[in-house]
Order: sequence, then C-alpha cells, then structure tokens
Amino acid sequence: MIPKKLQKGDVIKIVSLSCSAKSVPNEVLELAKERFEKMGLLVEYSENAFVLDSLGSSNPELRARDFMNAILDPKVKAIMTPRGGFAANEVLDYLDFDVIAKNPKVICG
Repeated sequence: MIPKKLQKGDVIKIVSLSCSAKSVPNEVLELAKERFEKMGLLVEYSENAFVLDSLGSSNPELRARDFMNAILDPKVKAIMTPRGGFAANEVLDYLDFDVIAKNPKVICG
C-alpha cells in the first residue's frame, strides 16, 4: 500500500490520535499551517482535534472516528498528528484496517 505523493491543492487533515492539538502552542500550529500553505497544501483539522480532557486527549472512540473519517475522505491525501504519545495505542481497537489498506494516504505523526 503506497499512497500517492502530495501535490499542490491536496488536503492534509490534522487528527489528534494521542495528545490534543490544544496542547500545542497556537503559534506553532499557525506556523506549520503557513508553511504547508506556502507549499500549496491545504490544512484542515478533524472534528475533535482540539478536544482536551483531564488526561490531555479525548475519548479514544472519537479519535479513531476522526482518523477513519479522514481515511474515507477522498479529498484528504495526508493525515498528520499534532503530537504523539502513548495514548495513540488506545485507538487501535476502533480502527478498520481493511478500510485503511484500501484507502492509502500519507500518514505522519
């Protein structure tokens, strides 16, 4: 499964698989978005990217749903996470790996 290379106009979806995007300083998020847009890429955030619970994340089912929605969205060509962390393991039981294999995307975290 090899995704196509990113091209100008492609969408990068930011999905918080572990830590919330809210845990990243806003100026860092804006700088990253600005740099991607200078390369001609479009940046979008998943529905729950900024949800922040007492553990610095959100419900694993919500995080997995955001990821699967990005996988299924034909306009999304890449999925990136704002931060990593051990909490990403919590989403594994909620992912459909057959669907992921049929919809290859650049995934970076």
